[in-house]
Amino acid sequence: MGQDREQPYSEEHIEEPANDAQSETSNELEPLVSAALELFRSRPDVRWTVESIARELATSRPVLNRRFNEALGKPPLSVLREFRMEKASRLLLETDEGLAAIADEVGYDSEFALSRAFYRHFGVRPGAWRRGTAASHTHQSSDLTRCAA
Repeated sequence: MGQDREQPYSEEHIEEPANDAQSETSNELEPLVSAALELFRSRPDVRWTVESIARELATSRPVLNRRFNEALGKPPLSVLREFRMEKASRLLLETDEGLAAIADEVGYDSEFALSRAFYRHFGVRPGAWRRGTAASHTHQSSDLTRCAA
């Protein structure tokens, strides 16, 4: 909606976190941030809170927040939300799953909650995302077919 969108943290980012900082503190940060990102990748359906992430990783909420902000420039729940939106957008395009099933798979309590978060993130409703992207792929493939003929 005219606003610059931040790049989401996809599974690719989560599987291999960037190691930009080469300082002594980055050696301390990476294991905790990497472990949290692995939690998000392996269990996106869990209703994570900062407290539950910190508890799972045997650290405190302030330490978790500080390390995420230092390593990624964002708090953990922002990174989690971006990952969930990326995964939901991919599931909408690559599967025929209903919105309720996708919501459950990416950690939202209802399709309404996912739809609201999706709209806030992408500026379009999930159904329109699915239809719009499918239509653009159909149009592109028909153009290619015409060119090949």
